[in-house]
Amino acid sequence: MLSAMAGQEMLAIFLGWNAIPVLVAVSILCVLLCACMSKGAKETVRDILQRDPDTTLFFSYYEELKQGAWDKPSLSKHHATRSLVVFAPVNSALQSNVGQRLLMSLNEQEWRKYLLSHVALSQVLDPASLEKLGRDSAVTTVTGIGYPLSTLFSKYTDGTDRVLAARRASNGWVYKVPALLPAEDLFARKTDD
Repeated sequence: MLSAMAGQEMLAIFLGWNAIPVLVAVSILCVLLCACMSKGAKETVRDILQRDPDTTLFFSYYEELKQGAWDKPSLSKHHATRSLVVFAPVNSALQSNVGQRLLMSLNEQEWRKYLLSHVALSQVLDPASLEKLGRDSAVTTVTGIGYPLSTLFSKYTDGTDRVLAARRASNGWVYKVPALLPAEDLFARKTDD
C-alpha cells in the first residue's frame, strides 16, 4: 500500500499538483472495483465440489445424471430465494464395500433419486442456523426425503463427526460427509410372496 501511495505522489509531482484529485478518484475506483471482483469471484457449490479432492466422485456422478424424475438443481447457479445445500459423501464412502454394494444394487432411477437425496434447496444456510432450528427439525431434499438435523450434529458410534467440513459457497453450502446418507427410507423394496 505504501509503495502504491509513493508511486501516486511521484506521478502527481510529475504531472503537477492539479492531478492529485484525479489520482485519488482513480485510486478509489480501483479499490471499489477490486472489492466487487472479489465478491463475484467467490466459489460456487460446483467449484467447491469440483476442486475438493475428497468430493470428485460425487461431483462426477452428479454431473453425469441424465434427465429424469426430480429436478436436478444447477450447482453453479443461484436459486431465487433458496440456497443450495449439498451433503457430499467423500470419495472413500463411495468407494467403500458398502458404498459399492449399494450403488450396484440400484437401477438408473433409484440411483438418480439416491444421488439427488444428497441435495436440498433450503433457506437454511449456515451451520449456526441449522443448530438453532433444533435437532428434531429436518432438511428436505429435492426428492422429498427429510433428513433429521440430528444426523448432522451427532457423532457416529466410533466418535467421528457426521460432518467433516462445512464450506460456504456463493450459492449455498457444501457439507462434506464421511458416509453415504441412509438409503432405507428411499426405496420400498418389494418382497416376493
